[in-house]
Formats: sequence, structure tokens, C-alpha cells
Amino acid sequence: MDIYIGTVDGRESEGLVISKHAYTRMKERNGWSKKTSNRMIRRIYTQGLRPNQVKGYLKGWVKDKAEYAGGDSEYILFGEKLYVFNENIMLTVLPVPSRAYLINEA
Repeated sequence: MDIYIGTVDGRESEGLVISKHAYTRMKERNGWSKKTSNRMIRRIYTQGLRPNQVKGYLKGWVKDKAEYAGGDSEYILFGEKLYVFNENIMLTVLPVPSRAYLINEA
């Protein structure tokens, strides 16, 4: 597991770690190797959108995911994936559903 340092909203994001499960999901869903995953984790954590920053058709979906899990989990939207962190550990990666799927759900 690798350690990175960055800042998010003025606080340090020290010691970001990718779980074994998250490595597997990043390979499966993004096609990323461990090296690429290690390089991208800080960018995802610092530049990704938090649930309160998401707009449009994804807003409800992201907020539902965040509310369903509750607890200390942090949900970050980056690209077409939703990354789940618990404190400094990336737990998993979820694919964002298509717009047609979300509109038909409503």
C-alpha cells in the first residue's frame, strides 16, 4: 500500500491508501495497473467532487449512495466513477450509471 500527501479544503490528505479490493476494482472498471492507481489516488482525492458539489442528473444518485452507507465513508466523483474512501483508505470504485438509466428510475 502506498502513501501520498496532498490537501483538500485546507486539510492534509496524508497517508492515502488503496485497499486490495479497490486495486481489483480499479483494474476491472478503469483498466488501471497498480502503478497508475497509485499515481491517480491523490488526484482523485484532491480534485474529485464531493456529494454537495455534484450537479445535474447525478446529484440524487451520488447523495443516495452517500446517505445509504452513512458512517464515515467519503464519496468522491471523479470522471465516470464514484470512489469510496473511509478516512484515508480507498475501499472501492463504483461505475456511474448512464443518464437514461437514472431518468427512467425517477
